[in-house]
Amino acid sequence: MGVQLPLYAGATAKVILAHLPEEDIDRVLSKPLHRLARGTIDDPADLRVELEMIRLVGYALLTEETYDGAADVGVHVFDQDGHILASLAMTGPIARVVPLERWAESLRQAARQLEAAIGGHRAV
Repeated sequence: MGVQLPLYAGATAKVILAHLPEEDIDRVLSKPLHRLARGTIDDPADLRVELEMIRLVGYALLTEETYDGAADVGVHVFDQDGHILASLAMTGPIARVVPLERWAESLRQAARQLEAAIGGHRAV
C-alpha cells in the first residue's frame, strides 16, 4: 500500500512544490524529471508554468500524470504562518472523476475547514 512519487508529479506533490520557496523548487527541477505516465511533465520550464498556475488558482487538476487512465485533484492547506503545511487530494479513474473542477471545489472546502481548525491562512 502506498507508492512514493517524485515531488514534481501528482496533485498532492505539485500543490506542495508550488508553495515551497524558490530555492527548493530550483533544487527539485535541477534533477532529471522522468515521465511516469502520458501526462507527466518532464520539462522544467513547462513545470514552472504549471506551478505558477497552481499558485494562482489554488489547486492542481491533473490527468494521466502519475498513472495512465487516472486523474487527480489537489489543494493546499496552510499553517498559521501562511506556509504550506499539507495538501489534500483525490485520485480516481478519469471516467469517474470528471468534472475535476467539482472535486476541486469540494476539496477546497475541506481544506478551508482544516485551516480554520488549526488557525491556518494564506500568506499575503
